[in-house]
Amino acid sequence: MEIIELSHPLSKHYLTVLRDKTTTFETFRLAASKLSYLLIIEATTQLQLDDVKIETPLIETDGKELASNTVAVSVLRAGLGLIDGPKDLIPNMTFGYIGVQRNEETAEPENYYENLPEIKDKDVFILEPMLATGGSLSFAIDTVKKYNPRKIYALTVISSPEGIEFISTKHPDITLLTASIDEKLNENFLVLNFKGSAGQSFGAFSAKGLKLVLKGDANDYVGKGLSGATISIKLSDESNLISNENTIIGNTVLYGATSGKLFAAGQAGERFAVRNSGATTVIEGCDSNGCEYMTGGTVVILGDVGDNFAAGMTGGIAFIYDKSREFEKKVNNESVVWQNVETDYWKKFLKDLIKEHFEETRSNLSKMLIENYDEELKNFVQVCPKEMLDKLSNPISHKPVIKEVG
Repeated sequence: MEIIELSHPLSKHYLTVLRDKTTTFETFRLAASKLSYLLIIEATTQLQLDDVKIETPLIETDGKELASNTVAVSVLRAGLGLIDGPKDLIPNMTFGYIGVQRNEETAEPENYYENLPEIKDKDVFILEPMLATGGSLSFAIDTVKKYNPRKIYALTVISSPEGIEFISTKHPDITLLTASIDEKLNENFLVLNFKGSAGQSFGAFSAKGLKLVLKGDANDYVGKGLSGATISIKLSDESNLISNENTIIGNTVLYGATSGKLFAAGQAGERFAVRNSGATTVIEGCDSNGCEYMTGGTVVILGDVGDNFAAGMTGGIAFIYDKSREFEKKVNNESVVWQNVETDYWKKFLKDLIKEHFEETRSNLSKMLIENYDEELKNFVQVCPKEMLDKLSNPISHKPVIKEVG
């Protein structure tokens, strides 16, 4: 598959406008329209021309005109934002539309609308601003191919490497033009925002590609069986509470989670991250039996923990902000060891997670910890299962033996 990434200074300018979170809706729409002109100009360098005779004010001369063999197909509804360029620049171009949606039972793309002109033996330009996973674009290409076009061009504003790889595997015979190839596909394809009090099992079993943002609080079993999604929970805008002094999520949160992330600006109830086997989480305190029977993942607790912490913990890593120096009284020392954070690798690892917690929740506590990290680091303890000490790719200590405390 031929891949063309725009390099024109104007494309970089308008792409920056699109990415800027302060850009207004109207400015965003205009920038997308400008990019549609640049994309179609680049895409049409190989279009067929017919010889024509014309009369100038002085003499008759030879000229060239575009053959009437071009079609633009917009993938609804986002593709409508790229119509201006083809419509204004290419005379006699015809337009078609394909509506693509996800089947709720199979999760596969399906056609909900199709209105296409004559396509056979014509150059077809498929307009799809965002190439993420590639599912919708591939479906649109399959639909167009049924009508035997001469050549297919896919025009996108932003493309992910994963989407490009998918399209190149499925459709090596097309040409892809894009204003930008991103570094990687963002893990949060769909973001859902909530306000208020969530009931039981908020975000349970939610999969990769989904992000849930809650302003409020939630009951028990948040993120039960979490399977790749990101959950972010923070106080409502109207709240005057101090997050790390109040409970924001209930009991048995992240029970049996296998992957994904949970960030909460507040404390959790009992049995937090029980049987967690792969999820990453940052919260601001928990009650008894935290990390019980945990077998994997990473837990950062920016506050005190309850009794019997880490009972039966055999995998994963935990970090506790132990400013009160109460952790030794709370931990179950049968299966774990703990110490201050020693190595540069784990110091950076912890700091990056606290930064991510702040970015997700705007927590005043995590903000303070970042700003005073070198000083506050002495208040953290790192907890590791005994059986994992010789299996970590990045050891938690440079010492040959880690002394247990307790």
